[in-house]
Formats: sequence, structure tokens, C-alpha cells
Amino acid sequence: MELPITQELIERSIFHNIRKTVVAAGYIPDVDLYDVTNPNKVIAKQESQRYLNDVDIIRGTMGFAIELFNNGTSQDRGQMKIPRIVIETEAFLPGQLGIDTTHTYNQNGDGSFDKMDNAFLTQTSDFYFNVKLLSNTVEQQRILYSIILMTLPRRGYMAWYKEVAFLPYQNMFVNYISHYEQEYNQEGITEKTYRYEIPDVIEIPASKIKEVPKIINIGDNLDIQVI
Repeated sequence: MELPITQELIERSIFHNIRKTVVAAGYIPDVDLYDVTNPNKVIAKQESQRYLNDVDIIRGTMGFAIELFNNGTSQDRGQMKIPRIVIETEAFLPGQLGIDTTHTYNQNGDGSFDKMDNAFLTQTSDFYFNVKLLSNTVEQQRILYSIILMTLPRRGYMAWYKEVAFLPYQNMFVNYISHYEQEYNQEGITEKTYRYEIPDVIEIPASKIKEVPKIINIGDNLDIQVI
């Protein structure tokens, strides 16, 4: 049985869209340009060190580099490193739309169809997440906010991970909900939290029941010939 990966796709999409904005602003190197996952451990270590060296160069030229953090342990997420952007997943809650549970048919390129089972999920879900901005200067705070402003719409569409075309039916709808902040006076750190919603997500996609063969001829006696 193949488990759904909807939450993983959403989390990766949020992370990589923010990461691209941070890279474009010049506050972090583009990790895609470093072969840090090379199976050769020596090369991977060299590339990781090259990445860290470039981070130090950014700190020297820009004044600071921005750390972007997604999933990990609660201890990792809670570290007071600045400046830092932390994406924090909340949960799926029941959405507003019902889903037709009757069978549907998806056409294949050869003329055959896949019969799909939609019976498992009867309602969409709303996905909630937070973006935390940690800083200890007004300049850092403004830059972090500008990055989020340029990435996450107040009410609009955001591209899925690795999706290039900006088409509504190929993107996820993001809705900004609320904001709150907390001061850590002893550390001199301000934490601003922005809460977002992605409404009407289909958590579990339809599963294939069987393939329906292509019809090539219907005879005079309504005899149906298939491949």
C-alpha cells in the first residue's frame, strides 16, 4: 500500500519557495550548487565545507546570513539562533468542501482508462502552518519580513515544489490568518509568528482500481471489441 505524501509535498513547497527568495536576496548560498549529497564522503565533506565558507563570505559582505529551518526535533526548532526563519507545521483540520465518492476514470495516452476509487475521502482538509521570524535588530526584522512578504501571499497562489507554471489549478492557495510576537528580553531576541492556512486540500488522492481497456470497435449487434 502506498501512503499519501500530501503533507510532505506541502512542507517542501513552503520551504523551497522561501529558500529561493532568501537565495535571490543574497542572504544564503544556493545549496543546489553544492554536491553535498555525493555518495563519495570525501567529496560530500568538501562541498559541505565550501558551502559553509560561502556562508561566511555572505556574513562578511551582507552583515549576516539567514538560516532557514523546516522539520526536525523540537530541540532544533526551538534554538534561539538569529537571524532565523522557522517553518512550523500545525495540522490538517476538516475543510469546507465535500468530495464526490463515486468512481472516476482517468484517460491514458493509449486510449485506455484507469478506474479510480474516491470512496476513502469524503471531505477536503485545511492545512495550517506557522512561519517564525527570529531577529535581534530592526534591520534583520525588516529583511526577514520582506522575504516572507515576497514569498507567501496574503491571499493567493503559491507554486508547488518544482512546479514552474503559475496556473491556479497547478498551485496551492495560501491564506494569511494572524500574527503574534514574543520578546525574549534576556537574549535580546524578537520572535514574530505568522499563521497561514492552505484550504481545501485533498489529503488522500484517488487510488487506481483497475485499467479499463481501449474500445476499438462496436459492431452491428453491439458487440464491443477491446484491445
